[in-house]
Amino acid sequence: MRKKLALFIILATSASFIGSVYLHAEQHAEMAIQYGFSVAGKLIKWITTTQADFECSGEANRQYIDTQSSPGDVILEKKEAWQSWWNSSWRYRLRIEIKENSGSNLTDYQVLINLTPKTFNYSKAKPDGGDLRFTQYNLSSGNEEELPYWIEVWNTSGISKIWVKVKKLDANTKATIYMYYGNNAAEGKSNGTATFEFFDDFENGLTWYEDGLWHTTSKKWNSYNHSKWYGMEATNNYDTGSQNSGNLISPEFNGVESAKLELWFWREVENVGWSGYDQTIIYDSQDNITWNQIWYNDSSDASGAIWKFLSIQMTPYARYIRFYFDTVDEFFNNYWGWFIDDLRIRKYVNPEPTINLGEEETQYSWLDYFGGDAAIEKKAYVKINDGDVYIENEKILDFLGITNPSVSHVAKYDVDDDVIEPATSFNSTGVEFSTTHYTRIYYSDNLRASHNAPLGYKAQHIFRFKVDATESCIAKINVSWEGRCRYRQGNRWRPFTMSDGIRIWNFSSSSWESIGDIAASERMIAVEFYNIGDYLENGYLYLMAYAEYDNRRVRIQTDYVAITLSFKYGNITSVPISPANLARWEKFYANATLPSGTNITYKILNATNNETICIITSNEAANGYNISFIKADEIKLYAEMYTNSSSIPFLHDWGISWMEGYYENGYLISCPHDTGNATDYANISWNATLPSGTQIKFQISTAPNVISWTEFLGPDGSNSSYYNISDTDIWNGHDGDRYIRYKVYLETSDASKTPVLHDVTIAYYGG
Repeated sequence: MRKKLALFIILATSASFIGSVYLHAEQHAEMAIQYGFSVAGKLIKWITTTQADFECSGEANRQYIDTQSSPGDVILEKKEAWQSWWNSSWRYRLRIEIKENSGSNLTDYQVLINLTPKTFNYSKAKPDGGDLRFTQYNLSSGNEEELPYWIEVWNTSGISKIWVKVKKLDANTKATIYMYYGNNAAEGKSNGTATFEFFDDFENGLTWYEDGLWHTTSKKWNSYNHSKWYGMEATNNYDTGSQNSGNLISPEFNGVESAKLELWFWREVENVGWSGYDQTIIYDSQDNITWNQIWYNDSSDASGAIWKFLSIQMTPYARYIRFYFDTVDEFFNNYWGWFIDDLRIRKYVNPEPTINLGEEETQYSWLDYFGGDAAIEKKAYVKINDGDVYIENEKILDFLGITNPSVSHVAKYDVDDDVIEPATSFNSTGVEFSTTHYTRIYYSDNLRASHNAPLGYKAQHIFRFKVDATESCIAKINVSWEGRCRYRQGNRWRPFTMSDGIRIWNFSSSSWESIGDIAASERMIAVEFYNIGDYLENGYLYLMAYAEYDNRRVRIQTDYVAITLSFKYGNITSVPISPANLARWEKFYANATLPSGTNITYKILNATNNETICIITSNEAANGYNISFIKADEIKLYAEMYTNSSSIPFLHDWGISWMEGYYENGYLISCPHDTGNATDYANISWNATLPSGTQIKFQISTAPNVISWTEFLGPDGSNSSYYNISDTDIWNGHDGDRYIRYKVYLETSDASKTPVLHDVTIAYYGG
């Protein structure tokens, strides 16, 4: 039978088995126990309550558990909101989409990333950009791997240029890399040598072969504070009193099939009207023996005393670069000479990959600054440019690049004694323009598509435009035509004015409607139409230019023709947004400029079926709209833009935030506790905070020594039962064992909430 004891001994667990002992005097009978000393044989309590107490068993004995130093609690671990986050010390990342365009599989290819204040929030990075990091997902390893990069220019108020060495770009496909930032403790890792096939800014003493007057100097430089110079320090020129020349030859580097040499140079040589002197030449070579000239300049172009950028296609698999300066004679050599700085060799394909900046992400948010359309799934009647989305107010439809006239724009000419009517009969009459005639109406450039009509006939150019837009979305159509007409007099073509020569087909009145005269001297005619339904049917608009002159031969000539659409509606839809471990959505917000007469309405869509979950006004979006009620795990953002004036709305950025989730369950195994002797156990109790949907439960394991542990068992002695009520008696099957430990389980059915364990007490009898 268990004894009721009067003296409580409290042991606070530490990294050792026994820990500290605290004596608290009470009353009742005494009993001696062997515990390294003699005390009254009373009830003993082992309490775990501090962070050190809970962590003493090590990380291997806990899963999805966090401990807190103040006030020493145990909680569930938070999940990362994004399934892959390279390093949690970085707060933000920007998704960058790269499209390979050359049809080649590329490896270790250098791409240029441009940032501006409209496409990147500089305030979130270190002032010098030192916390930038770039990563690319490796399918084989399943990890994001860091990429080398070099900051060419960092300008927080303008354009920044960063070169990134991308591990892999598959032919004609898109790849994604990430730019991480937002870590003030990070040191800069910009490294030109690691990024390019060869790099030298002449600051680190790479060994070049130098002869003549070539040497490293700090007289002038493009980037602080050295360069290579052909000249003399003492005189600031290359005048030695005689003809002189010199070579500057690079160390060997890895040759590639297609590469560009890029560098900055400052060049001042004689410029007195002679050519062929003060030659500055660049060569490359595969073997340092046979040299191929890839660039040349001399006294015929003194270049001017400024730093200039040079980009040159290199010979395939070249492994050396040589700069050669030759005065040719001893005259007019009192000039500065030739400086070279910031030299790099990079891989090159044509066309190069294109870069689209996507959305900004944190571990808890998604944000798109519209640096490109990588984060846009769909758009209609809008443009995305330099950090803004706006209604397209000048969509030009012309004949440039038309490759399939049967389903798009078509131009025909017709010779008849009357105009084609109705306009739709155009589809079965007339002769289509030749390729040559099409090319002559691309631009306003005095190259004209010209056709003649016989005596007494009309000469007609008829143009059918295909408008792929909903009529209700079009605010106005501007019709532009430039050309002229002529009549034949003797052996000459003479100009004349053709009244009502430019016409548009009105479907409402089923007739051609005059929009202007063809003047005697060529001029542009531009007319705006607002009653869109009168001039569009099934997406087609018809325009005619025709000429007739008494009973004469006539000629019609078109230099340029186009229509320009201005829209009153436009919309964009984001890519699906699906945090890997979402607890709940928090807020949607949008930053926009809305002139009078304009508006933007937002929607949150269910990404699985595109159904509208909620509609958000522009004012609500500007203030941050609570979307915590949304239950969908994957959503899209949608914006409908509108104008009824000459002004248009601008959407600058939009985003959402969410709460990261806790793991659904986790456990912690305590340190073993040494009771000192074979022991009878009393009960287990704890203090905890349990939000709705959470619970805490325990199991206990004991051993006669530190090796022979029982399973973790519950109050009925099975491994399927748990202590889930505080102050429950410990199963008596553990009695007689000296060592004890517990396993605590934390669970939640609501990922936004966690149970909180404050302390645990196990009471046992000391004897």
